Amino acid sequence: MGIMQMIAAAGGLDEFLVAKSLRFNDDDTAYLNWTPSGDGSTATWTLSFWFKRGNLPGSNQYLVAAKDGSNYFELLLNSSDKLAIYNYQSSGAALSATDRVFRDCSAFYHIVYTYDTSQSGDDKLKLYVNGTQETSFSTDNRSSTGASYWNTATVHTIGSSTTPHNHFDGYLADLHFVDGSALDASSFGETVDGSWVPKEFSDSHGTNGYYLKFNNTSDLGEDSAGSNDWTANNFSTSAGAGNDVLADSPHAYDDGGNGVGNYCTLNPLDKYSGLTLSNGNLNLDHSSGGTIPCCRSTIGMSSGKWYFEVTRGSGTYGTMGICTAATSLSEYAGRSSNAVGGYEIYTENNKKWAGGSGGTSGYLTENWNSDGDVASCYFDADNGTIGFMVNGTDMGTAYSGIDTTKTYFFQCGSQGTELDANFGQRAFAYTPPTGYLALNSYNT
Repeated sequence: MGIMQMIAAAGGLDEFLVAKSLRFNDDDTAYLNWTPSGDGSTATWTLSFWFKRGNLPGSNQYLVAAKDGSNYFELLLNSSDKLAIYNYQSSGAALSATDRVFRDCSAFYHIVYTYDTSQSGDDKLKLYVNGTQETSFSTDNRSSTGASYWNTATVHTIGSSTTPHNHFDGYLADLHFVDGSALDASSFGETVDGSWVPKEFSDSHGTNGYYLKFNNTSDLGEDSAGSNDWTANNFSTSAGAGNDVLADSPHAYDDGGNGVGNYCTLNPLDKYSGLTLSNGNLNLDHSSGGTIPCCRSTIGMSSGKWYFEVTRGSGTYGTMGICTAATSLSEYAGRSSNAVGGYEIYTENNKKWAGGSGGTSGYLTENWNSDGDVASCYFDADNGTIGFMVNGTDMGTAYSGIDTTKTYFFQCGSQGTELDANFGQRAFAYTPPTGYLALNSYNT
């Protein structure tokens, strides 16, 4: 347990903590917009935020943008998954793009972008990632940039272009804009117990500055530093799988419940190609190929006791359970002979399944076969046991003697069925068995 976790566990919840992130689902065309009443500084400002990626579409995804006639400012993840900064001016465009790529969908990245044209050369634009200044760029026009079109009296967007299109897919948290000051990463983050974590920023945000916590469900674009509120578009705050305000945070701490931290999701880099992920990699659907192909989770389990839920939507067949990194994803993670290490239940019968050994009838006394049914899996990696629940009814231990020398992942599989996974970033539908935890960075 890290320092921040111990502080919180001891009751120090007045310590600065990031409680929520806002989920952007590109299928919903979600974004925020705001138009300043007047120009702020176009020479000196700082932008800081945390993001975790959802799907990787192979096309541009805008993080922030501003437009003034034919002039633009854009900060985006490009089709190569690099972070790119465009400052379009009437005489041309100043572009910089990182060498590094941002493809890790299991982690939050902290971005600090400092704009200061009073400096010379490359120091005009400084980019920090997780506290470290980026110095390697595949395209580098930092030294030639002039006044920015961000922070002018024109439409600004978060999560899309100003049109809007090319929407961001993933999570954003703890977003600061400081008008008139050039700051480095240490103003917004610090290293605690070996990890870079958010830090309280208590200085002025300036005239056009703002602080977006994304934690007020009645006003998602509320400025917690002043009155520069943003308008939220196409987000949901209703309870259930569609809720876009989630306890998925770059901060790990005890909230008196499941714990808050960077939560597990399904992994777009570790799935069968015919599966589609959405809603921050918590929704799985099957479009083509395979016989109930599968997707693994982002976080593995080699010790501890863990719990997750999957809500069945419309469709035909679905599965949920665990598997190893060696389990084939092409079909039936707990059912086919090539799926040794997979254990699961299935929507259309009452069997339990273990890869390589087939199914055993009669395990489920309540079937997971109707829209809205919630299946739960609880896995004890220390003692090698797994059990399942359906709509809160505990079926008891399904298998024991599972190899405890291996690392396991939660998994879902689908053939024409939409499934919504929940690892605890929203409230569980049912109480986990005693001792079983949500899979996040606080509990691991």
